[in-house]
Parts: sequence; structure tokens; C-alpha cells
Amino acid sequence: LSVVLSKMERKGIRLDLDHLWKVKHELERTLDDVKASIDMAAGSKVNLNSPKQVGWLLFDHLGLPVIKKTKTGYSTDVTVLEELSRLDRPEALVAKLLLDHRELTKMLTGFVQPLIDAIDPKTGKVHTTFEHTSTGTGRLSSRDPNLQNLPAYGDWATKLKEAFIPDRRDGIFIAADYSQIELRVLAHISGDKKLCEAFEKGRDIHAETAAWIFGVDTEKVSPELRRMAKMINFGLLYGMTPYGLASRLNIGREEAKTIIDRYFSAFPKVGDYIEKSYEEARKRGYTLSLFGRRRPLNEVTTVVGNSTAALKRVAINTPIQSAAADITKIAMIRLDEALQRENIDAALILQIHDSLICECSAVDEEVVSGILKESMESAVELSVPLEVNLKSGRTLAEV
Repeated sequence: LSVVLSKMERKGIRLDLDHLWKVKHELERTLDDVKASIDMAAGSKVNLNSPKQVGWLLFDHLGLPVIKKTKTGYSTDVTVLEELSRLDRPEALVAKLLLDHRELTKMLTGFVQPLIDAIDPKTGKVHTTFEHTSTGTGRLSSRDPNLQNLPAYGDWATKLKEAFIPDRRDGIFIAADYSQIELRVLAHISGDKKLCEAFEKGRDIHAETAAWIFGVDTEKVSPELRRMAKMINFGLLYGMTPYGLASRLNIGREEAKTIIDRYFSAFPKVGDYIEKSYEEARKRGYTLSLFGRRRPLNEVTTVVGNSTAALKRVAINTPIQSAAADITKIAMIRLDEALQRENIDAALILQIHDSLICECSAVDEEVVSGILKESMESAVELSVPLEVNLKSGRTLAEV
């Protein structure tokens, strides 16, 4: 893996510097407009980077209701601003504008400017550093700059990712994304019959889950029921409680508990896995993945605390996330070997958790797509098939 990562680091990813500068200037102009709108709506000027002054503006000057307090005064965090922005009164506009201001500031100072600063003047590229020993689960991390946490949604995210371009004029990016790999690992580890069968037959796992939990035919599952089932499927991997589900779905705690009970009734072996994983990890003193990766629980307590609930979350999720991370790493090695073997001018340039992104000439798209898909889907053999979705495009925004 170290050899593969070193190749990726040396190769780097080209950035369109002119495009980035345009995005930067556009962000700065929009920020000025938002600041002027806040000053006008509030009838007063404040330092928007000062929580104390923002608190004074919202709660003392405008008289908006206090949602929560900190040790030093009013809380003005994102959850507070979101709640205030939903109020049916004119002053709520200021809270919405403050949310816009924070989003724009983060995009400018957290992404656009650091990327401009990170471009190597000799290559015109950014050369991130990939670390494979720094996370508890075994996931790769990226730094200087971090290319794994680029914003995913919204117009600004699209504009930012349009700056990432292939190294050659006829080049394209091909992205391959594992489909629901953590749920597939859960099916393999737990051996739950219904879960395994759904993946083996290529069914929509979230629609199937909704049908089993809510007692409707799969064909009659509404988008809303599927969304709820998806939240439950992934939420339980992170130890979500009835309280957590209730707050996410905006339902009562008893109703949430009933839904979770129905889930474990439909997938009994998943329930068994969740119960056993914590007990076994507690007795051993560490979590253990399919590939033998250990994560000591005493390491975990320094990060998430030593409460039983926190340790349970880690004991449930770490073996699953670790297995998914290691499968992706194995796929990276297989891909590198295959590209060398076939002597194709293509390169793996980026890994973002369950996704691999290659760069190649447009004429080689079909061949490289096939190698990428094969390398990922055959990386390991589980009791359920691994499935990969492919996309290609001329910028990172298109994949």
C-alpha cells in the first residue's frame, strides 16, 4: 500500500488556478453583500467573527429568544442559528444571513484559499499526503491539503470541484464507488439471512428494509419511508438509540423504539451482532476486524470518553468500518498491479473512503473502467457480492 500511496502523492492532481481565483473573488463579493444585508437588517454593525458580539446582536439588540447558553454567554452555534432562522418573525432573517455568512467564510478560508496556497508552482498540482496509520479504524486520511473532506453539496461545492482537472487535454476522471459496502460487511459478519438475500439478489436494501419494518409491499414503499429506512440502516451501525432516531425523524421516543424493535425482529442476527460485539470487545480490551485489525478500547476512551454508550458505538462500528477500509486498500493494490500488468497509461489519483478516482486518456475510458470495477469487486470474497458504481467526467465536479 505504501508504494501505491507514494505514486498517488507524486502524481498529484492538477488545479485550474484561474478558475480558483474567480471562485475566490466571487466568494469575497458575496460575503460583502451578505455582511451589508446583515448590517441593514440589524440596524447595527458587529464583528461577525465574534460570538459575543453576534450573541448581543441576536438576543439583546434584536430580542430573539435565547435557545441555549454556554459558560461565557449566549450560544450562537449552527443549531441555534438554524432554529432561530425558522421563526416566523422578521428578525429571523438575520439568523439565516449569519448561516450564509458562516458557510461562505468556511468555503473561502477552509477550502479555496488553502488549495490556492497548496498548489506546487513547479507542477501546477496539489500533492496531498496520505496517511494509513493515523486513524483508529484504518481509514486513510489526507493532509496538506486534505482532499477527503471537500464539500459535497451545493453550488459552491460544485464550483470548487470544477477546479480539479485532468493532467492532459484529452484526459478524464473515472470514479468508482463501493455501493453500501458497510451494510454488505454487516451482512457478511452477522450472517443475517434476509440481509444477505437482499444483497445476493441485487435488491434495493433501503426499500426492502422499509417494507419489512413498516409492513408494506416493496413496490409501495414511498420515498419518505425509504429515507427513514436508510437512516435506520446506517444509524444503527453507529449505535443510534431510540432517542437519536426520534430526534432525527421528528417522532416520539416510543414510536422510535417500536421501529427499532421491528428492525431487529426483521434482522435478528444483526441484533445479535450488535449485542455480542460490545461484550466481546470489552472482554478482549480491543475491537477486532475481519482482517485482524485491532483497536484498543483504552485508545477509544481518550477520543470519545469512557461511557458505555460511547464504547458500544465504537465496538459496533469499528469492525465494520475497518473491514470496509481494508477492502478498499486491497482494491487499490489490485488496481495498481492490474494497470502495470496491462501497461495502460492511467493512474489512481485519489481515494475518498469508499471511492477510488483514476485519471486516464478519454480513449482508454472503457478499458480503465473495466479494470477499476474488476479490481474493486474482486478485492475480497464475502458471503454477499461487492458492487461498484462508475462515473466519468472532465472535472472532479462531474464524478
